[in-house]
Amino acid sequence: ADNSGQESSGQERLRTLIIIADSQRSRTVLKLRVMGAVENRWRGYYSGDFTPKLSEEEGLATDVVELQSGDISWASGKQGSARRKIQSASGCSLEYLGTLACFVGTLPERERCRQYLTWLLDQKGSRNRELCLPVSVEARADATAMPFAAADRKHLDSEALQQIELATDTFIFFRETPPMEVLAAGTMVQLQYGSRSFNAKIAETCGDQDPSGLKLTLVEGDAGDGNWASEELESRLLILGYDAGDCGFTGRALAVRKIEQHLAEAQADAGNADTHGWGTATDDAAWKQDEAGWKDDSGWNDSSPWDQGDESWQRQTRGRDSQRGNSENWQQPRKDDGGWQANNKKQGRDDHHQGASTAAASSSGKHNGSWDQWNAPSHQTHHNQQQQQQ
Repeated sequence: ADNSGQESSGQERLRTLIIIADSQRSRTVLKLRVMGAVENRWRGYYSGDFTPKLSEEEGLATDVVELQSGDISWASGKQGSARRKIQSASGCSLEYLGTLACFVGTLPERERCRQYLTWLLDQKGSRNRELCLPVSVEARADATAMPFAAADRKHLDSEALQQIELATDTFIFFRETPPMEVLAAGTMVQLQYGSRSFNAKIAETCGDQDPSGLKLTLVEGDAGDGNWASEELESRLLILGYDAGDCGFTGRALAVRKIEQHLAEAQADAGNADTHGWGTATDDAAWKQDEAGWKDDSGWNDSSPWDQGDESWQRQTRGRDSQRGNSENWQQPRKDDGGWQANNKKQGRDDHHQGASTAAASSSGKHNGSWDQWNAPSHQTHHNQQQQQQ
């Protein structure tokens, strides 16, 4: 800039950012984080000055590893969740500059973080969290192998494991048994060729470096006492993290407790669903109690006419009878007691024609039975009967 304060042509205004922290690790990590934020906006602004290298320094140092361009999004995760998970589990700071991964920590921390990132990238494109690794990985100082029943696999979905990882600073996935561990020397196998089957014993394997090489020996007769390959392989959950959680409230030990608790709750929920059978219909919440009594969602309660005693179970079929409230209306009156006449609209008219009605009932063959089975005579027949009586 010139003396007038105006910027000279072609020059940039440079600013210096001062980072104040009590440790070299904190200052280095914050510096890389600021550089990464600038790099996300202007590609190549800082990454061009870095060269991939691995430091042999035992103490605090920085390793730089170049990743494939298509691996950055998977290594970072949604809003950086995968990067933070690997960083927390390994105890090593991890920052990205373009396609460069920078590991800040001691030598064991950097090696552990690089290995975790490699296993994370091996799961790229898969939501099953499965890796085919040898059993020797379970002997690592930063690993805990947790066996579980095959039926519980469905309860350990990716979302549930992710919540446990965030709460315990661990890295969790399923370890699948490599083929050469299943097909070990001395294991009995069965070969199928068309409609015929043969029993064989694995005599020799070529080791993990060449899993395609096997030497078999045919076994004649009954091979029931042999060491047959198990159809149900034991499922193992591999929990990784630098913190073993010796106190039981942090790290890998806490992750084991949370997984056991999650499986116990899932099994209890499944057991309750099987016991109910009818789903949520048996839940007490499906019934409500008000001042009138118990009521379900259909709106029926004790205030309905069904609570009037045994006689209330007899449905009323005539509108006028239902208004009178007389229990005699529910009976089936017979002709000879005159009960059917009580249902006429006008009592005076019923008294006037009582004799004619009785004669008509006799002429129509109505001697017994109920009034609702009686066929009333037509109007013309009733008129003729009146004239004959007169």
